[in-house]
Amino acid sequence: MLSWNKLIKTHQNGSKILTKITQQRYKSHIENNIKGYQKYQPIEISQKLLDQDSEENPEYIFQDTNYHIGNLKSDVYEKSLLQKTNYGNNHPVTQKLNQHFGKTFGFAVRNVQQPGQVVGPHSDLNGDFCREYKREFDPDQLCKGMVMLEDWKLGQALTFGVSALVNWKKNDCITFPWYMPHSTANASTFDRPVLAYIGI
Repeated sequence: MLSWNKLIKTHQNGSKILTKITQQRYKSHIENNIKGYQKYQPIEISQKLLDQDSEENPEYIFQDTNYHIGNLKSDVYEKSLLQKTNYGNNHPVTQKLNQHFGKTFGFAVRNVQQPGQVVGPHSDLNGDFCREYKREFDPDQLCKGMVMLEDWKLGQALTFGVSALVNWKKNDCITFPWYMPHSTANASTFDRPVLAYIGI
């Protein structure tokens, strides 16, 4: 069993163990010709529920990753501006997602990416989830999901490893493994809102 909290602690102290495990798992995924994401049953999350007892951070900048390729000081990381709204486990949004994904504890984030913004390829450290969950876990226990909050617009794209996601519909839902490097770009003239979920 992998100990996520221990891996994060060693990562923060400069160890490359977590990065190597992530790279190994991703390499095996690609070698087995498995798609980077899987479609999941759609779910509707109303705007009223998203706005309930929530506060948006209008200028969230991407922070850190356990795996990336290239220069982490590049603009695609250091200037990757998002509008971010957090939903803790007790929020109705997250409770609805827990039920949808069959999990008992979760954390959700609404990310709105404005036109012209990009976030470079990365694998998540899951810091928001860890701060809420406060218990040890094996990352293979995690469910990482995403709900599309608006229809796709030409110029918008998400990538999960070698798999690109485009042409989605509002309420479409996908899952992807914890080690999967993912990125997002908005070359349209419309905001691109998604709801990201981590559950256990």
